[in-house]
Amino acid sequence: TFPYRTSDWARAEVGQAAELGLIYDPYGHFSDLRSPITRGDFASNAAALVARGFGKDLEGYVLIMRYRGQTKDPAFTYSATDAAADLGILQGRGDGTQDYDRDAHITRQEAAAMLARTYRACQSTEPDVPELVSFTDREDIADWALEDVALMSRLGIMKGVGDGRFDPLGDYTQEQCILSLLRLYEGVPFDGAGRENPFSIRPEPSFLYTEYQSELCFALESNDYYICAMLNPTGGWSFSSYDICVIGEDLSVRKYKTPIISHSDSFRGVEYARPEYSALSEGGGKL
Repeated sequence: TFPYRTSDWARAEVGQAAELGLIYDPYGHFSDLRSPITRGDFASNAAALVARGFGKDLEGYVLIMRYRGQTKDPAFTYSATDAAADLGILQGRGDGTQDYDRDAHITRQEAAAMLARTYRACQSTEPDVPELVSFTDREDIADWALEDVALMSRLGIMKGVGDGRFDPLGDYTQEQCILSLLRLYEGVPFDGAGRENPFSIRPEPSFLYTEYQSELCFALESNDYYICAMLNPTGGWSFSSYDICVIGEDLSVRKYKTPIISHSDSFRGVEYARPEYSALSEGGGKL
């Protein structure tokens, strides 16, 4: 069954984007894509597109960055929005701080700016500066967004809302975000020639284990794969599960539920046992 609720006009393209892996939703939070999208979610999807361009999967990259950080600091966290900030896609709102305002709804002119930064992250050369478009509400577009709005309009990635208007302060929905990224993916072939892959991670063959306070249970790395178990909250105050994640060289993720149940509750659900005192077999072939 189709897992998303969309407008009729967006359904086919959303399905196409899902098949291409352009929807970043590792925890299944997206359902009704007709609602406004936040700055953080927009940036996460954009970062996932850049990762795919470089032949990597953003979910695996985020997991590895998170568990490596937690081996040094149990409180360390890393998310897709952090990856987007590292790429320069997600930036502050111009007040001189690093406040990314991740949970705020994104405006159309902010969406154009993030799409333009995504475009530049996928290209080996800077794009030509286009002539400014003649939207009837051009005076309402912020100076910092004019060039990006013009670029996205000329490339056909973002269009007006009718009557020659761009509506720079209007909301952007989740399905509009996905369709814009799909158009960018299909209409602007990736060209990262001569650029270092920002999602390149060198394996550090070792066995890692952290204390109970961390989200990380354990992690194992070889030259061919990464394996980790991370906390996956399921609701309530304490009930949780622990997925064992197997991450390939392209950072794609396969998840397996920890099979041992510590106890269950008919109201809150099931709590899975946290893997403790993990060890490797002789030769390192089994956990």
